[in-house]
Amino acid sequence: MQYVLSRTEVEIGLLLTPWPIATALTAILAGRLADKYSVGILCGIGLTVFAIGLILMAELPLHATNITIMWRMAICGIGFGLFQTPNNHAIMNSAPLSRSSAAGATMSSARLLGQTIGAALVSLSFVIIPIEPTRTTLYCAGLLSFIAAGVSLLRHGERFRS
Repeated sequence: MQYVLSRTEVEIGLLLTPWPIATALTAILAGRLADKYSVGILCGIGLTVFAIGLILMAELPLHATNITIMWRMAICGIGFGLFQTPNNHAIMNSAPLSRSSAAGATMSSARLLGQTIGAALVSLSFVIIPIEPTRTTLYCAGLLSFIAAGVSLLRHGERFRS
């Protein structure tokens, strides 16, 4: 955003804010839905919305308004919140009570490993992709999210209750 869209650091921080807000608000609803509906369906829908948000981000015009950026960020956050909460719920409820702390630690380790590998791959993509690396990376992330949505939908029959 700083180099391509010519935004300052403060503007970038404000423009990114709708994502975590939308994630937090959606997580409240997703937590309630996770007790009633299939984890696979909720995660599949969440990942599909997330993928759409990423593709919308890839399609940002060079002279995008702040509102245009913010609503696209919010869509990413909604999708992520709808995926993350039911997925974490399923992971934690699949472990026996005596192993719940180990399940939580494993989940945190996997999340950190994923973030680290993802950041490294994005950085690498900026070096090896010669034309529009940001758009290409967002398109790739959107495609991978669509694939992950399909995988999640394959487990639509699974339900976990606390």
